[in-house]
Amino acid sequence: MEEAAYLIEGRPTGGWDALVTKDYLDMRFAVSKEHLDLRLEALEERTRAELNQVRIEFRDQTTRLIKWFVPTVFAGMSVSSALIAGVLAVLA
Repeated sequence: MEEAAYLIEGRPTGGWDALVTKDYLDMRFAVSKEHLDLRLEALEERTRAELNQVRIEFRDQTTRLIKWFVPTVFAGMSVSSALIAGVLAVLA
């Protein structure tokens, strides 16, 4: 009988309002999940923006490299051809 009286009369330390119900936990989980979803979406958006910026920088650097490399190669070929022609003219 004492156990029954304890269960009926015994209140949680913080009062009945301090009890956590399944509905409360479900609601908190839903709110936490929504918050996490929003944070993940924001992270995904920032990652996409940064990746896009890296693509743009890579393309720009590649373009600059090609614009420098191609004329340099042709200039080297021209100098080499002129040297070979000069050597052949001297030997002839």
